[in-house]
Amino acid sequence: MDITISCSPQFVKQLSQLEKAGGKGALAAKQAERIAGRLAETAAHSPFLRNKQTKGGEKRFKNIEKYDLGAGYRLICKREGRTLSL
Repeated sequence: MDITISCSPQFVKQLSQLEKAGGKGALAAKQAERIAGRLAETAAHSPFLRNKQTKGGEKRFKNIEKYDLGAGYRLICKREGRTLSL
């Protein structure tokens, strides 16, 4: 079962800014793109993605997932059925 990825214009802009900044920000942007691609490929989380989730996850909000991108960066996703909003 495939998942539809919905990227807000703000998310795309932030990724672009991180890539242009270079360094750790660019690495975090590439990692975010990789995770989004893997999520789009499969509805089930692969071991790769489970290892990248933040330690506490996101317990305060239903259907929210957080992924550790390194260097203090996080990718926050909201699942609504088969749609994943970034």
